[in-house]
Amino acid sequence: ATLRAYLEGNPTSNITYIGKLSRTHYLALLGAADIGLISTTPHLTVPTFPSKSIDYFRTRLPIFAAVERAGDYGYILENDIGGGLAAPAEDREQMAAKLTQLVTDAALRARCAEAGHAYYANHLTADKALENLDKLL
Repeated sequence: ATLRAYLEGNPTSNITYIGKLSRTHYLALLGAADIGLISTTPHLTVPTFPSKSIDYFRTRLPIFAAVERAGDYGYILENDIGGGLAAPAEDREQMAAKLTQLVTDAALRARCAEAGHAYYANHLTADKALENLDKLL
């Protein structure tokens, strides 16, 4: 509701609030995106792994994440997976710098997209989840 209220009070020509989408429409819309955006909140408990990451990795979208400082998702995204860039949500300068880097560097976006997809293929598919459950049992 906050985004909708902001857009109603500050109309723009390049952002349209379209409300809730069906899963089919959401996945189709991802095909038109260049970067997947994630924003976590300071009220989340650690550890956290936003579920949108899976869709972004699966569809080869590099991620820009605005994250809470206490969490580990940003570190994991950048350093363990390589699927995108992250910055603390309260650090506007760092957010702007990293988002600008991702927007302007096509090679970086491609590397992040491929790294995220490889992570998805190696760890997050249904077959991999079943394989990991079998190992635990």
